[in-house]
Amino acid sequence: MRNLSVRMKVVVWCGLTMMIAMICGFGFSGYQIWTETEERGVQEAMKVAAEAANDMKGDMDAMVKSAETFIAAVSDQSKKQPILYQNALSTTNRVALVNPSAFSTWFWVDTSSMDISGFEPKDGKEIDANKLFAVTVRNIGGQIESTVRGNNTVGDSDAWYNIPFQQKKTTFSEPYFWDYGDGVKRLVSSIALPVFHDDNVIGVGGLDISMDEMQKVADNCEAFDGLAKLVILSPEGMIIGYTGDAARVGKDLGEYSEAFKNLRDRVLTGESMYIWTSSGDLVLYYPFELGSTGQYLVSAMRIPGSVIMAPAKAALYQIIALGIVCLTIAGFLMWYAAGKISKPIQNVVDSLNDISQGEGDLTVRLTINSKDELGNLAQAFNVFVEKVHDTISDVMRLTLDVASASTQIAASSEEIAAGMEEQSGQVQEISTAVEEMSASINEVAQKSHDANSSAGDAKQVALDGGDIVQQTMSGMNEIETVVSDSSLSIGELGKQGERIGEIIEVINDIADQTNLLALNAAIEAARAGEHGRGFAVVADEVRKLADRTTKATDGVSELISGIQAGTHQAVEKMSSGTEIVGKGVDSARRAGESLNNIVDGAENVAEMVQSIAAAAEQQSAASEQISRNIQSIAAVTHQSREGTQQASVAAAGLSEKAESLKQLVAQFKVKDAA
Repeated sequence: MRNLSVRMKVVVWCGLTMMIAMICGFGFSGYQIWTETEERGVQEAMKVAAEAANDMKGDMDAMVKSAETFIAAVSDQSKKQPILYQNALSTTNRVALVNPSAFSTWFWVDTSSMDISGFEPKDGKEIDANKLFAVTVRNIGGQIESTVRGNNTVGDSDAWYNIPFQQKKTTFSEPYFWDYGDGVKRLVSSIALPVFHDDNVIGVGGLDISMDEMQKVADNCEAFDGLAKLVILSPEGMIIGYTGDAARVGKDLGEYSEAFKNLRDRVLTGESMYIWTSSGDLVLYYPFELGSTGQYLVSAMRIPGSVIMAPAKAALYQIIALGIVCLTIAGFLMWYAAGKISKPIQNVVDSLNDISQGEGDLTVRLTINSKDELGNLAQAFNVFVEKVHDTISDVMRLTLDVASASTQIAASSEEIAAGMEEQSGQVQEISTAVEEMSASINEVAQKSHDANSSAGDAKQVALDGGDIVQQTMSGMNEIETVVSDSSLSIGELGKQGERIGEIIEVINDIADQTNLLALNAAIEAARAGEHGRGFAVVADEVRKLADRTTKATDGVSELISGIQAGTHQAVEKMSSGTEIVGKGVDSARRAGESLNNIVDGAENVAEMVQSIAAAAEQQSAASEQISRNIQSIAAVTHQSREGTQQASVAAAGLSEKAESLKQLVAQFKVKDAA
């Protein structure tokens, strides 16, 4: 069931429901038809059995009536006098003539109640008054034969005589086979009645009737298209007629039917009954009374169930066929209705499949044709697709923005990287220049110490006397040379300081440009949202590095300014020293001035040299600070370059992700923005 479509599920469940309803309805109808058919079959079979019984009852009642009339006539003759033999014989012959179906008409009475005048026994024996006198008239083929016998006796087993004699009522004896002298044993039964004389039973008389007619009645039964079996039973259950099987005549039905054994007493006492056998046949028993004897013959009938239930089966087949036709028509109608019901659902499925597997068209909307659950489903689908449409549209727009921002960030990163590369080269040049300046300053310091020593020597020479004026002049010449060299060196140092200032300005410009680029990168990263968060961190680090670069260059600028100021001051002092040395040389050359002037000049020179040495030491310390700052700038520049490289990589990754996202959202079709 899980793999079936909604349409098929609707058809299956509705079909099952209808099938169950039809099975219940048709089953109930079939049950009623079956039951009614059974009842009608029983009624019809009972009617047939009753008709056969009534036909037999009419004949049997007529025979009983004849027997009663005959015995009544005999009894009337014995009321006031003994029965006259001749009168009794005449009456018997007359009854035999009017009842040709009776084999014999007879009576057996007490001889003492008979007037047997004129009777001559054939055997010549004397008639015993204590025995019975028998008169029998046979009608065989329409020929009357009379037999009169005396000295007759009956035994205890002769029920045909003992029962009516003792019970004083009309009885129908159990059929028995009897030969009436023609060599043929016939199944006969006796209708026997007591013969009265003054209310005393003096004998028994009646008619012997053949049971062959019963077999004829059974064989002539054509009920239910000749498929029914009519069985006629005696009052004791003996078969006296069996349709199509005369061999069973004279046998007890209990030998052939277990069911009859259980119903025997009830049936033989006059209760009509029917049963359905295990094979499905209907067996019914219809007893009918013989006159007023209280004894019953039974008209039993066995009808095949297939014959009785044939109408029911035909009706059931019609019901089944009608049910199949109705179910088929209903199936087509349910299939059509289920298609109508499931079509909106299928439309939703098709639209979702188109979105997920097809062109991804988010502009498709379902038409709402009803206000039921399917209409609500279509409306919910439209709302869902509308929201997805808006979301995809926003994602597309943001994807374009992210792609543009990532492109700008990549370009900015490239520019920053180029600036960092240029800045690194300039820093390298500054570092080289600072190293050269440091070397020059160290040399100036060394020469300043030498000059100081020379000034001390000059002072000592001046103090020692004028004999070393020549040496002093030589020393002054050397001093003049050193001072000139120092002046040149300091002048060169001033020029290098100015060059360092220019480089510092370039570094400041690069730092400012880096700061601006970092700010632009942070702005673009903020516009990129979640995807630009990592790049924003990188841009912030770049901005911090730019700030540190600016601060470092400011410090270097201040130091360079101090160096430049000291250099200018040293240059000025060296110029003054040069002039003083020149004057000293001139004085020495003009035959030496006084030692005092020389000493004074020497002291001045010593002081200047000390100042130069101090300035040189300051310049050396400043150059070392500049070197450290330059190294910091180089480190910051290296970090900035690595940061820009990371930013470039991040921008490239962001651009790739933006392109992938663009390709994903490009699978969906949305409305063009107005």
